[in-house]
Amino acid sequence: MDLKFPPQWDWYPKIEFLFGLYEPGTTSICKRLVRPGMHVVDVGANVGYYTLLFSKLVGPDGTVYAFEPHPEIYQLLKHNTKRRKNIIILQKAVSNVNGEVEFYSSKHTTGSHGLYVPQEFVIGSTKVASVSLDSFLNGRRCDLIKIDVEGAEPLVISGMRNFITNTEKLIAIIEYNPSALQLAGHMSNEFLNSLHQLFDAIYFIEEETGHLTRISGSSLNKEIPEWHAVNLLCLKGVSI
Repeated sequence: MDLKFPPQWDWYPKIEFLFGLYEPGTTSICKRLVRPGMHVVDVGANVGYYTLLFSKLVGPDGTVYAFEPHPEIYQLLKHNTKRRKNIIILQKAVSNVNGEVEFYSSKHTTGSHGLYVPQEFVIGSTKVASVSLDSFLNGRRCDLIKIDVEGAEPLVISGMRNFITNTEKLIAIIEYNPSALQLAGHMSNEFLNSLHQLFDAIYFIEEETGHLTRISGSSLNKEIPEWHAVNLLCLKGVSI
């Protein structure tokens, strides 16, 4: 497999990528829920771990839309997905508005680039195009969306409220990172409450086992350390 990775990656993330070991719980949930012919949106695609997984799972009759705004990471994503005809990649930041936003590069990890980066970690920035999913998905189908955007998740959800409200069935896998949300000026409990208003059920994914724990209200805040990031499985019109 002809893949390219960021130069700062050591051997461990490469092994995780190549052998499907990254976020094993979430990976198993994706394999369980994504079916041939589905249309999937990957927001914060990075170098393409989930994009390639989704591509394999949806098959030739499905489509994967992968958003990655960082110029250098986008080129790696473009290279890694070039042989997959069911993948459409877009060099845009997904937000609550159509326009242009400042996108920051982090010296911490390539997965930490984003709209909000601690000042001490910023090593550069660039203007990138932004798009809301309400506008992008107008006339398009989306069965599952994965969102991992380092604290900008509330903006993504805000920019697709109409789509979520008007669609009968939707699966969303959303990173929940209280410290990143706080850095971005969002209250983590308010974000959770907004998700409960839009989805029928929300589950915390245990990465080691793939076990799902249903949560209510803002109870998740009491179950995870403030610094920890987890993935949430949010369902509307879908049972599991």
